[in-house]
Amino acid sequence: MAKTPSAFDQVSHWLGGIEQVDESGLPVEEFVHPWPLMAMILLGINDHLLKGSGWLPGWVTGKLSDFAGLLFFPLFVTAAADTLIYLAFRLTRGRTPGYSLKMWKIYAAVAFTAILFVPLKLSEHWGTLYIQAMHVLDVFDWFGGFQVTKDPTDILAVAVFPLVIVLGRRFVRRIPMGRLVEIHRAAKARDPTDRRAVVVSGLADVRAMVAHSPRRRETLDAFTDAFAEALGQPKKASLRHKAQQRLDRYRVALEQSG
Repeated sequence: MAKTPSAFDQVSHWLGGIEQVDESGLPVEEFVHPWPLMAMILLGINDHLLKGSGWLPGWVTGKLSDFAGLLFFPLFVTAAADTLIYLAFRLTRGRTPGYSLKMWKIYAAVAFTAILFVPLKLSEHWGTLYIQAMHVLDVFDWFGGFQVTKDPTDILAVAVFPLVIVLGRRFVRRIPMGRLVEIHRAAKARDPTDRRAVVVSGLADVRAMVAHSPRRRETLDAFTDAFAEALGQPKKASLRHKAQQRLDRYRVALEQSG
């Protein structure tokens, strides 16, 4: 029996949308998921209300900031970078690299975050340079009281990175924003007989993630066939509707165990 989407995923779909056969949107869905949004809100409450209030020990508020920041920041990086690529994609009519979320982008954002964060906790000099850079970039004075405390134990916060990767995988697996647009653009430049190959190639990373589950793999393959057929006859609304139904079935299969 199919599971209904979790409350968090339902809110995420409402905030960031979900890729459809005939409808796409900004590639920010991983950042507007409730987990990173809650982490960002927690960071703001912690830094502006809890720190120095005496309600919690200083070491607790310090760790809260680190864990919350490392949860949302990599997802903010991927969303911001892909949004810029999306704008270039639209301006150049698809001649720039694809803007949809991919796992290598998640890994790169996590690595970038670690490169910024770890030295801050090991070197006072790096912390000073970082604060100076923040003040230069902070044109709205949002981080006027921003401080960096050297504390090697704060590096424990990198333990949140696996959760970032899990969230990234969930969005790639369900077919992220812009992926079908990218495939459509690529298919236009190919021979009609190659359209299924273009779809298969465009969803290769998604298929690899569900390869262990026969049900998920079968429903994804069914969508692949239907989407390729719809690309071959773009004016047939019935084929697009069929492809959307197959995509919905695939996403239902994602919610099922096994």
